[in-house]
Amino acid sequence: MNKTTLDHLRSLNPITDDRVTASLPPGEREARFHDLLATAASDSGRRRRKAIRLAVRTALPALVAAGVLAAVIVARHETLPTGQSPIPVASVLQFVPQGKYLVIKVVDPAADPARINKELADHGLNIQITLPAVSPSLVGTDTGTRIEGGEVIGESTEPANCWKTGAKPCVPVFRIPKDFKGHAELGIGRPADAGETFDRTGQVDAPGELLHGLQWRGKTVGEVRTMLAQRNAKIFEFRVDVKPPGGRSSTDAAQTVPDNWYVPDALPWSPDEVLVWASPKR
Repeated sequence: MNKTTLDHLRSLNPITDDRVTASLPPGEREARFHDLLATAASDSGRRRRKAIRLAVRTALPALVAAGVLAAVIVARHETLPTGQSPIPVASVLQFVPQGKYLVIKVVDPAADPARINKELADHGLNIQITLPAVSPSLVGTDTGTRIEGGEVIGESTEPANCWKTGAKPCVPVFRIPKDFKGHAELGIGRPADAGETFDRTGQVDAPGELLHGLQWRGKTVGEVRTMLAQRNAKIFEFRVDVKPPGGRSSTDAAQTVPDNWYVPDALPWSPDEVLVWASPKR
């Protein structure tokens, strides 16, 4: 038995939430940078860029004081190597005042958590967001919330119910009292990197998943293997029910099983792998 693999399997979030069991869309990838702008190396060009940076540094404190940054996504500028223009970098969070509440939209759930948490801290919020790697159908969805010493934080998505309809992008939204003084930890699913094992998984045939739209349940291992190969994916490992004579049944890991065995269940494992349950009987 592969204890390491089984321990990881047990750590995966079981499908217990109605939102998780529903069809969920893949999330959007990180916000794209604007195309780099070619610039001449003339003295006038350098003076113009210097003036732009000075104007930004001068205007930004006034904008913060006016509270404008709490309502819009602000483009910041990063310095590039000599000969290139600064490029705007959009904030990963959008802050929108609504009465006595502050609505926070995570417009880029694939962003670096440190960047997200810095934006929250910059707004005086003791809130941390974690971004576990999830299978495609869970990208951008809530994977767990913990609140201490504060009012309950409302959660939704934009568009509403996009985790059901498959609309993209599916943006996580949190509704927080403006006077929130507690501590909160919010989990939001992010896309997994190539070769990375999922921390949380949706249904293997949900929108965006490797077996979406296929009639795989009850098929043979060989048939399911072919389905996955057509999508440049493969079987990671098998789970086989074992019942020794006079003993209790258990589930063991197996690297191989006969291709004529049947597949009653499967689970996303990584971006190009699926964990498969197999049985000699249909």
